[in-house]
Amino acid sequence: MSFSGKEELARKIFSALDNRGSGFINKELLRKALLVCGRNVSDARLEEIYRTLDKNSDGKISVEEFIKVDLEVTDFEVADKLDSAKAFFELVDIDKDGFITIDEYTYIITAMGGNLTQIRESYDKADASKDGKISFSELVKYLKELNSDSDSEL
Repeated sequence: MSFSGKEELARKIFSALDNRGSGFINKELLRKALLVCGRNVSDARLEEIYRTLDKNSDGKISVEEFIKVDLEVTDFEVADKLDSAKAFFELVDIDKDGFITIDEYTYIITAMGGNLTQIRESYDKADASKDGKISFSELVKYLKELNSDSDSEL
C-alpha cells in the first residue's frame, strides 16, 4: 500500500473511532477498537498503548499522532490477519449462527460510533451473495478488497 493510501486508511479508521468529531480518540474508544480486532487488553496494557500513541503526552490522541504511529506499524502476518478477522466475525455474529445479519452488524458498528449510511454501504459491499447475511468467507473477501493496495494478503 502506498504512503498516501496508508494515510488515507488511517484517517478513515480514526474518523470512524472519533464518533463525536472532536479530533481526538480517548482511551475508551481505543479499547473498543482493540476489542473489535480481537484484542481484550488489561487496563495496564491499554495505558501503555495509549501512551505510545499519545506522542506529545497531552492525554489525547490526535489524528496526526494516530496516522504517524499507524504508518510506522508493519503489516501483520497472514495468520494474524485471519485471527483478527475471525475474532471480529465472532464478535459481530451475536447469535452464533455462522452469519452476520444487518441487525448484528448495525448493533456492533453503531456501538463503535459508525453512522447508519456507512454501515449500510459497507454491509452491502461485504454481502457478496446478496442473500442478506455475511459469511466468514465473504467478510475475508471484503477485508481483502479494502486492503487491495497492500502487498500482503489475508
